Amino acid sequence: MLGQSQLGEIVLPVGHMTKSQVRAEASKLGLRTAGKPDSQDVCFIHDREGRGGFLSSRLDLHPGEVVDEETGAHLGAVDAVELVTVGQRRGMPAWRERRYAVAVDVAARRVTVAGASRAAVREVWLVPGSVTWVDLPLADGGEAVAQVSAHGRPAPCTVSVSADGSSLRCRFAVPQSPVAPGQTLALYDAADPDAVLGAGIVAACRRDP
Repeated sequence: MLGQSQLGEIVLPVGHMTKSQVRAEASKLGLRTAGKPDSQDVCFIHDREGRGGFLSSRLDLHPGEVVDEETGAHLGAVDAVELVTVGQRRGMPAWRERRYAVAVDVAARRVTVAGASRAAVREVWLVPGSVTWVDLPLADGGEAVAQVSAHGRPAPCTVSVSADGSSLRCRFAVPQSPVAPGQTLALYDAADPDAVLGAGIVAACRRDP
């Protein structure tokens, strides 16, 4: 999400080193963080309380039903509909195949799920004005590689850019796992996947019919 105006002022004193090299150097220096586990979640939420504990003190949590998108059948329940995110698989009833949350209706206390093929996303729109470019922006119709989560697989895509450059749409070559509005989508150079081109915030998605 940083452009040249910010990147030009950044100093990265260990930027030439890999994580394992940094850990090895920290170990040689006797630093107690040398073997500290990587952060895997939101840093300000303690493992003991989890998301549920953190949010329950700030808003009311309600149980909700889980229904199948295609048939409308009741498949089960969740303890707190407020804790379910679009694209979530963990905690969703499987019943023959893995299922993903494709819609969360907090007011109705309902989570709608679908199998992997129906839940897969073909196109993603980014929030207008949220798109930032590291250097030069991609031209309309440009090819890129997109990634929407830290552990997600990079996926080839074609980018459509509005005339003023403020709005952007990514069409994946192959449908991808569900994406939730609010996630960050990072774009990498198709010819050099280590090179970041830019990023933006997901506004909406379209799945194949």
